[in-house]
Amino acid sequence: MKLSALAYAKINLFLKVVGKRNDGLHDLDMIMQSISLADKITVEETDTDGIRTLCDCDILDDNIAETAAVEYFKWANMANQNISISIEKNIPISAGLAGGSADAAAVLYLLNRIYNKLSDDELLTLAGKIGADVPFCLIGGTARVMGFGDRIEKQDVNNKYNLVLVKSGTKKSTGYMYSLIDGSNEVSDANAGELLKKMIMCQNDAYRLMHNDFMQFWNDEKSIEVQNDLIGYGADAVSLSGSGPTFFGVFNEKDAAEKCFANLKNKYDEIYLCRPVSSGIEIIE
Repeated sequence: MKLSALAYAKINLFLKVVGKRNDGLHDLDMIMQSISLADKITVEETDTDGIRTLCDCDILDDNIAETAAVEYFKWANMANQNISISIEKNIPISAGLAGGSADAAAVLYLLNRIYNKLSDDELLTLAGKIGADVPFCLIGGTARVMGFGDRIEKQDVNNKYNLVLVKSGTKKSTGYMYSLIDGSNEVSDANAGELLKKMIMCQNDAYRLMHNDFMQFWNDEKSIEVQNDLIGYGADAVSLSGSGPTFFGVFNEKDAAEKCFANLKNKYDEIYLCRPVSSGIEIIE
């Protein structure tokens, strides 16, 4: 059997660190959104021994798709099956867009479509063992995500906005970025509930309430230039995804987003025109 799916990237419309736990992990309050930028994942039963992963770019040391397959068979009380996992990368690597987590979620989803060994709840629990963003990538759409990514409240939002994403510079390690948060005295009164309320009411000014605690640390010349370019070419609001380094502009008008992309595509190597989507994974074959 062979199945393929689109594994959608995510952005953070809101990200606030609300505390640090005794185990050293941080509790978060986030609004996460799946977007149309996607990798293509194919899982196929083969005659070769074990699990084989193929990718059209050099990411296999960092990608958790194969780990997801190994863990799926453990949880399903199965020996590793003879399968190939093919990854066609479109989501930029180390960009704060959960590309690896999206791939892992798609592998779990496709394997369960093929073997049907785990319930939806079991699959979601397994996803959380693999990575903090994997459960959301499995569910997708618009969601308020709290704790360490383990509390997910899907939201019914009619998303009509458009996005231009620009990856700015090199990703800094997540541990380092959290150390900056821990050492910061800045306290924000940003409120995820207020943003969600405006989103649900389809208010055009909602996205001016976006917030990301990590944005304060991306104050280098290039990052500021990217933000200014997005605003200068018509973005209604700009924010950062994850701990960086990808900035995104929200455009209430599609034409404005397309014009911004056209004006900036020759300036930035990693720039993407996207839209929100309502799921994390979409079967295509």
